[in-house]
Amino acid sequence: MAKGVLNLPQPLFIAMVPCVVVSQWNVNDLSTCDLMKGFYQELRSGKDVYSSLHATMLQMLKAKRKVH
Repeated sequence: MAKGVLNLPQPLFIAMVPCVVVSQWNVNDLSTCDLMKGFYQELRSGKDVYSSLHATMLQMLKAKRKVH
């Protein structure tokens, strides 16, 4: 992974961004797209960030889709 990617969240935290979702690994673009769509659907339903990400990951695992 490029060194710059590891430093990406720091200025966001300094800018008081409350949460950053990042990956430390290369991931499949289609899987990432599916993950983020599900994540934002869960957020819109009123769940917090952690619960939204967790629920989406579980849904993808149950559907036997590629999850990185």
